[in-house]
Amino acid sequence: MQGDLTADASPVAPASSGPQPPPRSEIGIIGWMRHNLFSSWGNSLLTVIAIYVLYRLIVGVVDWAFINAVWTGDSGEASKVEGSGACWAFIRAKFGQFIYGRYPDAERWRVNLVFAMAVAGLLPLMVPQIPGKFLSAVYTLFIFPVIAFWLLTGSGGSGAGIVDAVGLVLAVGGVIALLLSRRGASQTLKLAGARAGARSRRRPRAPARLHRQCRRQNRRYPSRARTR
Repeated sequence: MQGDLTADASPVAPASSGPQPPPRSEIGIIGWMRHNLFSSWGNSLLTVIAIYVLYRLIVGVVDWAFINAVWTGDSGEASKVEGSGACWAFIRAKFGQFIYGRYPDAERWRVNLVFAMAVAGLLPLMVPQIPGKFLSAVYTLFIFPVIAFWLLTGSGGSGAGIVDAVGLVLAVGGVIALLLSRRGASQTLKLAGARAGARSRRRPRAPARLHRQCRRQNRRYPSRARTR
């Protein structure tokens, strides 16, 4: 009797209710910060130092670019005041020169057209859903530079000069090379080249006349058709 009471008084294991969710400190942004930013004393110290440096940089940039900035002015003297920050009045006055260089206002459409043509050539290469990768690559690498140089030099000397044209063509070419060096663009060009090579290696189809002769022979000699 006493043994039965002792057995009945033993602790009973709780029934299993399936897998339990992880604690909140191990998931989400808190879990990511614990495992990546504060996983050790060294990482915690580096994280605190980085946060302090970022804070000082952000405060300095905001103070220079917005709080103490010069927004209006008729000359450069307005930005020479002690404690002044960025001179947005000068930026606004010279913004066209920063973008177009020495191109006159009447010729700036040439630069706009060149950049539009560059986007038209790069967009099909960057978006996998757009067909015609091979033709887009040929246009971007061979046809576009010639047209761009012709447009930027003024198609006869009426533009801003060969120096500016070469600079802009090289800048656009650098952007094209940078985009094409990405993994997605290189895979696109490889795929386009593979498709073009497969298309050129494709065996020519037999003429319809030969097909008709084969069908006539099969009808005339059905036993040979079965052995084939």
